[in-house]
Amino acid sequence: MPGIALVLMKAWAVGTPGPIDEHPLVEVARPVPEPGPGQVRVRVEACGLCRTDLHLAEGDLTPRRELVPGHEVVGRVEPLGEGGPAGRQLKRGARGATAPAPKL
Repeated sequence: MPGIALVLMKAWAVGTPGPIDEHPLVEVARPVPEPGPGQVRVRVEACGLCRTDLHLAEGDLTPRRELVPGHEVVGRVEPLGEGGPAGRQLKRGARGATAPAPKL
């Protein structure tokens, strides 16, 4: 749409799974997501990869969808979605850590 700029973020995604020495992770650009109701967006400052992420990158496990590994992050709170407990408990700019969240 004219006049609307798409804001992108950098991420590392699994390109072609294979040994880590063959560099299966590739840098990609993705649209910055907007938080939904009761959600929060975190600007990632540091991210850890678990062994399952590495198994997926190396092709030992088959991903069910395109994979951007890393779900254990430290960062700063950015926009908050409308409603829900996040807006009452978190403030924009606060630093925090996330843990893997179950898919609801």
